[in-house]
Amino acid sequence: MMSMDEMVAGRKDKGFERVINCESCRETLVLLEPWFSPRPTSRVWCLYEILLTIMAGRTITVMSPPRERAALSKALTEVLDSVWWVRSRRRRQGRRWMVTGR
Repeated sequence: MMSMDEMVAGRKDKGFERVINCESCRETLVLLEPWFSPRPTSRVWCLYEILLTIMAGRTITVMSPPRERAALSKALTEVLDSVWWVRSRRRRQGRRWMVTGR
């Protein structure tokens, strides 16, 4: 089994590796869209670019369009509000959390 360094070193076409490793390349931008299933996390080439960025010690900047940020914020708020409501209700009832079904 080869390490990632060996795999990268063994590639014949190192164009992209040269780009990421050049001094003028300081960061890689990753666009998370849609927020609930970002395309870059499902594409091998995108994951490879992220890996090369990490190996080169460069910065990864994650961005989303305004509508995606708003949708993510709304979803998180709704989920956290639900969790908080259940937690406060349990506290008022004086019950402890129990794992059931085992």
